[in-house]
Amino acid sequence: MPNWCSNCISFEGTKKAMETLRKDVASIENGHCIFTALTDYKGEWNHDAWYEEFGTKWSVMMEDDIRDTLEQHDYFNCETAWGSCTEFVKKVCKKYGVEGRIEYSESGNDFAGIVEIDVDGDEVSREDMTYNEYQYKHLDTDCFFEDFVFNVQEGWIESEEDVRKDYPFVTDKEDMDDLIALFNENVPSKN
Repeated sequence: MPNWCSNCISFEGTKKAMETLRKDVASIENGHCIFTALTDYKGEWNHDAWYEEFGTKWSVMMEDDIRDTLEQHDYFNCETAWGSCTEFVKKVCKKYGVEGRIEYSESGNDFAGIVEIDVDGDEVSREDMTYNEYQYKHLDTDCFFEDFVFNVQEGWIESEEDVRKDYPFVTDKEDMDDLIALFNENVPSKN
């Protein structure tokens, strides 16, 4: 069973480019592979080939909620096995002449990132980070602090030194002070 990577994928472009993309999205039947429907890839499924072509082992199948968000808002969320589908987004950008952005995260293997892609399918920016850093910088910080407390209570963070070492991206002094206080309030050996 794979670890599932969450992906939020968005596209933007000229009116004509986006109309073409939306039209093709609308024509994909439920249960059909989005990867092959929106790219020029025509080969059969093969683990190594798909990983190279799309960045992940398996495809994402079309369903109504994906179609609706793509048609109405030019983005969709999906989960992929083991890693993000950045290579798929690059292929869509190049084929349709649109810009793309993918935000991905996988807490179990502690990775996340944000990649922006131009109309030629080339990366224009990439920010790779740990899941905790992504959660702190780009998501709801309440969840970040809740997960931190859980990690302390589980014994995965054992000292104030671990807090400073494992959370170097927390550069706001007040937030770091809050982490240290939460550590001391929740560390099992002190309670």
